Amino acid sequence: MDTTNQTAVVAFFALLSALAVIAGPIITTIILGRQRAAETAHKEEREDAVAKQVRQVAVTAARDQKATAAALADIQQTGRDTHALVNSDMTAALTGQLAMARLLVLASEKGTPDAHDREIIAEAKSRIAELEKTLRDRRATQAAIDARTIEVGAALPAATSSAGP
Repeated sequence: MDTTNQTAVVAFFALLSALAVIAGPIITTIILGRQRAAETAHKEEREDAVAKQVRQVAVTAARDQKATAAALADIQQTGRDTHALVNSDMTAALTGQLAMARLLVLASEKGTPDAHDREIIAEAKSRIAELEKTLRDRRATQAAIDARTIEVGAALPAATSSAGP
């Protein structure tokens, strides 16, 4: 081979080596860029799937919260109704006892009471005072319960008004 051909071959291989040196990092950068793009796309898909699951959990939790609030409101109403019935029956019974005790005192004070009658009248008056205090306490307790019921009820309407199945 003559020297010109050898020089051309050497120049060709030198050019080829230079191209390899230049093209190597470029090709590596292109490959890494594609890998990163694929990883980013996969990461975004996973994030979208997680976000979808979070939304589903939030919707389920909101629905469950509404159902729980509705059930709680029903239970509270049942409790209030039962309390009102028991309380009104007991108050009526105590009021009847009070009226009977007053009637006993009035009947006993007619005429001249003997020692036994005075003892009965004193017991009846003591029972009257006791019943009046009990009724005052019951009415105060009922007023406090009614006030708490209003406070609890005021906290529930937003949750119970839109409650659905």
